[in-house]
Amino acid sequence: MTLPRNINLKALPEFEWRRVNVTGVWDNAHSVLLGPRVKDNKNGFNLITPLKRPGATTILVDRGFVEHDLGPNARDCKTGGLADDCTVEVVGMLRLQATQNAFTPENKPETGEWYWPDIEQLAQYAGGKEAGVQPVLVEAIHQGTIANRLQDLKEGVPVGRSAVVDVRNEHATYAIIWYSLSGVTSLMFFALLRGRRRRPIRPLR
Repeated sequence: MTLPRNINLKALPEFEWRRVNVTGVWDNAHSVLLGPRVKDNKNGFNLITPLKRPGATTILVDRGFVEHDLGPNARDCKTGGLADDCTVEVVGMLRLQATQNAFTPENKPETGEWYWPDIEQLAQYAGGKEAGVQPVLVEAIHQGTIANRLQDLKEGVPVGRSAVVDVRNEHATYAIIWYSLSGVTSLMFFALLRGRRRRPIRPLR
């Protein structure tokens, strides 16, 4: 699916996880390293860069994971080997606003510390409405093989998400576990009561 020139933000919830194609030029000056993150037992960051679409609004792209072990070079990979004037095509998935949990610190844009993808805040950092930036996030899909992915990790090229959507309903899982435990406990209690009722009552003397 190709995104329209001006995206209807109210309709976004209907299209989450939808595969999209976007073309534009990276705004590397407003790239953000989001972290810490872990991928394949490696520590690092996720690289988020605004994508300037020709004749359309600018959106945000989570280009993928880069290793922390690259040290100073981790920030150099913001360009991904592409100059600011190079046109790129990205295949990815539309995502909605993530929820900040109680253990995640607040982002500090003024010091370049980003811990979670606050889409509104990221869009504002990239220039906001005045600069034609919409709070829309696309997670880039890695198009290569496993061997390509490993090579990209070594070279500091951002490694995007898998094309497979793994949506786990943790709340349902916890509910099943607790209901199961509750059922087992009830059966044990019932068996204990029956056992007590069958025992003969001993005299006090």
